[in-house]
Parts: sequence; C-alpha cells; structure tokens
Amino acid sequence: MAIREFLSPMLLMLLSAATFADSIITFRNLFERIPNMRLMTLPMKVLFNMTVDNCANCCVYELEFECKSFDVENTNKECHLHNHSHNEPPFKLQEAPFVDHYRTAYEKLFNRLPNHYLTTRHQHRVAAISTEECARRCILEMAFKCRGFDYENNLRNCWLTDKTPSEVDGVKIRQDTDYYERIADGPCSNFINYGYGALQPLEGIQIYNKVVLGVTLDACAQLCQLETVFKCNSFDYVFTDKSCQMSQYIAANVHGMMTSFEIDHKIMHYEAIGDYLRYFYATPHASILGKNEKTFKRITPDSCARKCLEERDFICRSFDYQITDGTCLLSTVTGSDVGGLYSPPGASAHHFEMKPSIDCGGTLTGLEGMLASPNWPRHYLHHLNCTWQIVVPRHRIIRVELYHLDLGPKGQDPCGENNDLLSFTEDDNGNEDCAANDFSEYVSHTNKLFIRFVTNANHDANGFRIFYTADWPCNTTFTEDDGQFATLRWPRQYPSKTSCLWTIQAPSSCTILLRFTLVELEDHIGSSCSTAYDVVEVFDGDSDQSKLLKTFCGVSAPVSFNSSGNFLYIKFRSDNRVQMRGFHAAYKFIFPPYISTSTMYPSTEEWQVTSTEEGIERNETNIHTLRLRNLTNEELAPLVADFVESVPFIPINNSEVTKARDNPEKCVEDKGDDVVDVNFHDSHEHLQSILVCVIVIFILLFVIGILASVIIYRHFRKKSPKRRQIPYIKSTEENVSLCKNGHAAGSRATGIENDDKEEEIDFFQPSSSSPLADVEFQNPLYNFNHEDVSYLDGTNTS
Repeated sequence: MAIREFLSPMLLMLLSAATFADSIITFRNLFERIPNMRLMTLPMKVLFNMTVDNCANCCVYELEFECKSFDVENTNKECHLHNHSHNEPPFKLQEAPFVDHYRTAYEKLFNRLPNHYLTTRHQHRVAAISTEECARRCILEMAFKCRGFDYENNLRNCWLTDKTPSEVDGVKIRQDTDYYERIADGPCSNFINYGYGALQPLEGIQIYNKVVLGVTLDACAQLCQLETVFKCNSFDYVFTDKSCQMSQYIAANVHGMMTSFEIDHKIMHYEAIGDYLRYFYATPHASILGKNEKTFKRITPDSCARKCLEERDFICRSFDYQITDGTCLLSTVTGSDVGGLYSPPGASAHHFEMKPSIDCGGTLTGLEGMLASPNWPRHYLHHLNCTWQIVVPRHRIIRVELYHLDLGPKGQDPCGENNDLLSFTEDDNGNEDCAANDFSEYVSHTNKLFIRFVTNANHDANGFRIFYTADWPCNTTFTEDDGQFATLRWPRQYPSKTSCLWTIQAPSSCTILLRFTLVELEDHIGSSCSTAYDVVEVFDGDSDQSKLLKTFCGVSAPVSFNSSGNFLYIKFRSDNRVQMRGFHAAYKFIFPPYISTSTMYPSTEEWQVTSTEEGIERNETNIHTLRLRNLTNEELAPLVADFVESVPFIPINNSEVTKARDNPEKCVEDKGDDVVDVNFHDSHEHLQSILVCVIVIFILLFVIGILASVIIYRHFRKKSPKRRQIPYIKSTEENVSLCKNGHAAGSRATGIENDDKEEEIDFFQPSSSSPLADVEFQNPLYNFNHEDVSYLDGTNTS
C-alpha cells in the first residue's frame, strides 16, 4: 500500500513530463513499436478489447510487477503485458503476423549530451545495464527525485543524480561518457543545451549583443526570450560570475564553438529551438555515418528541419547539421536503424531525429499547418479512427497538399471496407472523397473541412503527411454581402500562368461598392495596360462583354468602384515570368433607401391635376373617402391645403362670403366647383408665417453666437503672450535643460505655437508589409573580407 501511495504522485509527475498530446492522455510515445514481432515468453497479464493507447497506459500504471514491454494482438485486440524485454537474455523476439511488440523508450524523456558528464557526486550507481534501463530506473526511482544520469558506454555503468547543471556549475567534457538531462518545463526547455563551450570569437566582430551579470541560468533563458531590441538566437552562460551573454548569432554563423578555456572557467552554450526544430529530438555533437539522401548549403538548423518536414521525394526521418559551414544532410534512417550514432570528441555536427506523431484527430484553426498519420514517420497503427477538422476564416478556402501517401494495397474502390482509407468531406453529412495512392491535392469549396483516417487489422503502411493552407477562391461567384477576395496565395506571390474569374451578384434592387485595397502586379512599361503580361480587369456587368470600368497593371493605389446594376465581373491573368503579391479587394452591397407605402395618404398619381375643374372633382372624391375613414380636421387640413396651392386663386368679396355662410346651398349653386374654404387657407398661411419667423430667429441667434466667439477668442489671443512669459515648469533648471535640448528652440524655429498646432488625422490604410521571408539566412561570415566590414554598421552591441 505504501508503494501505491508513493507511486501515484510519481506517475503524475511522469505524465507532466510526457505531455506529447494536448487533449488526450496517453503514454504510447514512451514505447517503441516493433511490427510483426512478439516476445518469446508467457505474459504476466492479458487484457482484452484494448487499443494501443490503453495498453500503453496499463503498462505504465501497472503496480503488481514492473511492466517492461507488451504485445498487441491486432486481430482480436488483446494486450499482453510482460515483465521482461527482448534485451534481457534469454528472451528474444520471434516473427508473428498481425502482432506488434512495444518496448519501453524512456530515453525519449531525456536530452542526450555525448562526451559530457555532470558530476562525480551521484546518488546511486547501477552496473551492467543499457541506457534504456538506466532511463527507466531514473523515471521509476523512489528514494530521491532523479533529475538525470551519467552513463559510461564502455563499462555500462549508470550513475543517477538529483542535480542539474545550474546546481553543479555546468557540465564537463569526458570522453566515452554521456550525460542525459531530464526534460523539464521552464525557460530552458525552449533552448537546446550544446554543452561545454561558447561561440567562436572572430576578430573585429562583436558577437554578443548584450551581457547581463548576476542572473541564474533560467533567468538568462527568459531574458533571451523576452529580448526586443534584437533577436536573441543563443546565449552563453558563465557559471563563474553568473553572467548571461546573449547573441543574435548561432554557432553556425561563427564557424562552430570554442572549448579551449582555462580549467576553472565554467561555461555552457544554449541555442533557441525554432518553430520547425520542435518536431525533432536533438543530439548535439553526434551524426550518422553516411545514409544521407539530400544536401543543402548555408541554411540554419531550423530551416534544415523545415526541409526535412517538407521533403517530397522520400520520407525524411532525421538530418545532420554541420555547424562549421552550415550544411544540412537529410536522411531516411535514424540512429537506431544503423546501430547507433557516431559521436567522437569535439564533433562539429549535430543530429536531429523526427519525433513520432501521435495525434489522432483534433481541430486546427491556423492559416496553415500540417498533420500526419499516427506514428509517422514510421508505419501507422491498427484499429484507428481519427478525425481532424480544419477551420479557416469565412472568406477563405482550404488547399490540402499530400506530401506522402501510402495506405497499403487497395482495390478498385478507395472507400472499400477492406481498405485503410483517408477521406475528405466539407460537412458532417456530406459525401466523402476517398484518397487513392496517387491522390496529391484537395481544394475545398468552403472554409471548413473534415479529414478522416480509418485503419483495420489487415496490414499497415507508411501513412501520410499533409500540409494545408488557407487560400483564396478562384473562379467563383459571390452572393453574400460584405465579402473579400484576392489572388491565389495572397499576400504571398501568386502562381505563374494563372487565370481567375470572380462574379459578384447582389440582389436585383442593389448595387455593389468594390474597393481594391492593394494592387501589386508585374511592372509594366508601356502606354496601356492592355498589353501588360499580368493584368486585372473590372467589368460593370456579369461578363467580359460588359462595360470595362478599370484595367490594373503594375502597382496601383487603393481605388473604389460603384456598379450601375447588381453585377460586377473581375478577371485576372498572369504569365510565366515575374510573380508579385497580386491584389486584395473587398465589396459591399448598397441597398436602396426605404420608401413608405402607407394607404392613409393618396398616391402621387391621384394628386396630379390637368385642369381646375378636374382637380376639384378629385379633391372632393378624396375628401369624401377620407371622411369615411373618420379622419379629423387636423389630419385633413394638410391635404386640402396642398391641393389649394396648386389651383389658381379666385378672389371672393365679403358679401359673397356672407351669403355663403347664410345660405350654403345657394353658394354652391352659384359658384359651383370653384368654391373653396377661405378661412382654412388663411389659417394655413398663418402657420407658414410663424414657421418662417422661427427659422429667421434661429439663424440670427446662430450668427450672433459665432461673432461673440470670434470676439472672445481675439481678446484672449492678445493677452496670451503676456501669460506665456511665466515659465510653465516650476524648476528653473528643468526649463533651462529643455531649452538646451532644443525643445523650445524647435518650437520658435517653426513659428507655430504648440497650443495652436492642430493634430494631423491618421486615416486607416491597409497593411502593405511583405510576408516574412523564408527562414534561410545569408551569413556574411562565410565570405568574410577583412577589408569590407560595412555590414557590421547595423550591429547592436552593448
């Protein structure tokens, strides 16, 4: 029971160190797969209906015995746990179809530093064991917290320790002894420990940009990460005076490392791990003898890692990097495939081995990324059902490129049940497109894509590696409001021999506002863009037969267009010569203004009059209709007043008005249709007079206010120079210092008072910054000329 209580927190610590998957807890990466093999002994325990991940977790959590390996029966999903490994005589492996043997690989939890040792004060010594057994002893040690071990290769001695390099003033050089440092969290985990030594000094060149004294090793790593004045790519830490020497250079820039120091000088060199180096295990001062498939010159280690990941001609599993001349050597094998690495003392090459992929599904939201079959670059596992979802911004599409695809033998139907399949679909219920072995690219129609990978127990193969990018659609029609589109690969260079057509279709009552935020095509020297090699054309319609609004070539400033109808047609073509960034555009639909069509008021046609008599008849008809709707006099007055203004006025004397009041029937009989209500007309004119008076008064008040503001401003303007004779700064010395620095003199020289100077309005403009270049570097030190050191002018030294 006591062992269980102690082992539980130890396993939790192991779990934190083996965080190889973000969301799924698995220890499968702590085991190395040997396909079609089984251990020649009876298992200690048999588990049924188990996946490889579950079997690996059970082996790690096993408390009844020390689980050193396990076999997986793929046909019936049986898990056989063993307390022995094939390295222990007389136990051996034998061939068995549909069975995989997994041995522990705890050495992956350590960083190996060949020909180095940490200390002579160790906590425990174990004799005659392998490095894997020593790593397992360190992980499972219960008497103390094992932080690493020194391993003597000839004597096979394992020396466990609870010390770290920062606690013993760094590592030391010793031939045929390797130091294994436990991988831990913290700032130093973002750097590769290259052991004893420092950057090679060069005459006339300051290789360190900043030096900080009196800091710890972790603080030095953190300072290098947070540096903003220059890009800190490496640092040398001197344990003698606890100094942190940060540099923008790496060992390859200065032709290697220097290790010839005085015996009491203790220093170590660290280099930052790039974005692509994170996919590799690093073994400094070691290499593979031969077995190199491709070579690149003068590139950084991170760029070399990228070359390995993106290699199409073969499956790159590792690479060696020569730090003396920046040479990258790609290989299809690893150290275990050739019986170990070659690591002589003072070797100037470093070995990097690709980490196995264990992700089985997930969600990817970046603009670009990559994924691979589980256990890549080795053969994938059996009984897998993995689903990845890729989501990019809504204006984009997803372009998937398969760099490698090998799913074993297939029938005529790639989606057959007896095949291992890789399928693509753009929604949960959509049709799947299954990839055959010659499948190389897939382009989605929307901004979402599902990738599903399913395997059975019949066979396995190398699997696949996929790279995806968020691209812009080509040859499409846009019907949604507020959209964007651009040339392929924008903001990167568009491909050669490209032809794209875009149609923007708005609702029938709308128009379209189109704005080109950036146009950067191949330079054209000519009188007209019609003869240009790369050109963009905008048509006011739904085809290239419509009216041509604009033709772009070369570089153009942002410009906007309004369509006359509900269609715009954009056409782009490029040749095979020069490629630029292309263009980016955005559009919006312009909807017509809303017009009320209420039935309370008559239409415009009803109020048109052709003669006085016809108009009065229509007026009487409409008044009668409105009265049937129970309208009040106030609602009726504007309608009648508007009509009366459009009819010629006939004067009526007072006697006729009196007769009309006394005898309305006679009035109508005498005047007929020409009779109007004079009192109502006078009331309407009175309201108009009041409205005009109010507007005039408001205008007068506004003019008086402006004049008063001008008078007050001029009054205080005349008095302001007297007030400014008094210093604004209380201390006279501070005021004098500002004058000496040129602040006051600068204001007088321009002749503009600071209080009266208007601020310039900075309108938003689209970003024109170019994308980041490739990680390959140009090292001036490869062609160093002592007579020409002009490239050192920009070096930031301290």
